[in-house]
Amino acid sequence: MSEDWRDDALCRQVDPELFFTAGRSDASRNREQIRQAKSVCHLCPVASQCLAWALATSQEYGVWGGLSEEERRPLAASRRPSSTTQETRLQAACRMKADGVPVKDIAWQLSISVSSVKRYLYRGSK
Repeated sequence: MSEDWRDDALCRQVDPELFFTAGRSDASRNREQIRQAKSVCHLCPVASQCLAWALATSQEYGVWGGLSEEERRPLAASRRPSSTTQETRLQAACRMKADGVPVKDIAWQLSISVSSVKRYLYRGSK
């Protein structure tokens, strides 16, 4: 693997527009495009570095590290002192589960254990 994670990113092999839906008005088409972008991310060996970079640089648009703009917002908010990390992870985990992301992948994306994800999801379903 390269020293720069971007050199190993799978997204470099596809049209970059796949990862950005800005300006499109067809919601169902946007959801499908986001799903397709995430499917690339879920196979990517550097998705966690990508997500960390997107959060560190406050990327507002597009799919980064397997998370959409809406899914990254609570994680970015967790970096602010007023937000609780546990609550934002619960929200992100619930959204990803609703999108059909496997529990082990949710744990990997959020950098928490599978048992923690299961606890979050159980708590979120109450």
